[in-house]
Amino acid sequence: MKYGLPPHEQERVAFTVGPKSVFDGQLPRAYTFAITLHLDDKTRVKVPEMTYMDPSSIKSVLWSAERAVEDGERFGFTTVSCIKEQERKARKIIKQAKNVSPELQRYSAELTRLAGLASKTT
Repeated sequence: MKYGLPPHEQERVAFTVGPKSVFDGQLPRAYTFAITLHLDDKTRVKVPEMTYMDPSSIKSVLWSAERAVEDGERFGFTTVSCIKEQERKARKIIKQAKNVSPELQRYSAELTRLAGLASKTT
């Protein structure tokens, strides 16, 4: 697809990443991707690698995690051990990533907070 952009102008490019639908309560998914733009003059522009998390189910997942911590062990399918495991995974993803989306950073910070609260009560 040919597209021209005048010199010194800016443009946004959007991509859809992830499944077409997500059910409420599904664990969020993190994606790491790098983009290379191939220009007409055969040069390439590499966009820095990005780690992004689909934020669509964050609210319900964290709500269930909060309830499990308050209960002391479990809320529905959410357990304190699962919260701690997800917190470790999110922290590891962020540590290994070059650029992290704000959604993933906030999600990880909230899981860290909840895992800390769970550790104090057990």
